[in-house]
Amino acid sequence: MAVASTHTRPPLARAATIAKYIALGMVALLVVVAISVAVMPDSVWKHLIVRVVSREAGRQASIDGDVRVHILRLEPEFAVEGFRLANADWVSDRPMLAVRRVDVRLSLLALLRLRLEFRACRSRGRTSILSVMPATGPIGISPRRVLASP
Repeated sequence: MAVASTHTRPPLARAATIAKYIALGMVALLVVVAISVAVMPDSVWKHLIVRVVSREAGRQASIDGDVRVHILRLEPEFAVEGFRLANADWVSDRPMLAVRRVDVRLSLLALLRLRLEFRACRSRGRTSILSVMPATGPIGISPRRVLASP
């Protein structure tokens, strides 16, 4: 009579194999996410930037021009054309900030830690209108216009 031998792996070896598959799955998921972010159309980035800036600034932001994003770099870059940030309600005829073009370079390490850290930021055609209070306010401070980088 022949005895059937059953080869069973020790529980520790099985756990190591499962851990390897989990690690491979996580790496594959990260690669898929990185590729998805890299191939996202610029229109998605445009909408995302407007939404985040509007929420964080508490004022309506808009982008009239193009947005170009280069994310798969050691220092990711993006360029925005025609950025505007709305002014206070009492100065609704002019934006608080209008920039013809802004180029930004970010820190990849900070992005991986979910922090936004600017390595460089250059703007062209910037018009800032600082409004602290209504011109008809109690001490009569009028909005000031500051022009830079024509």
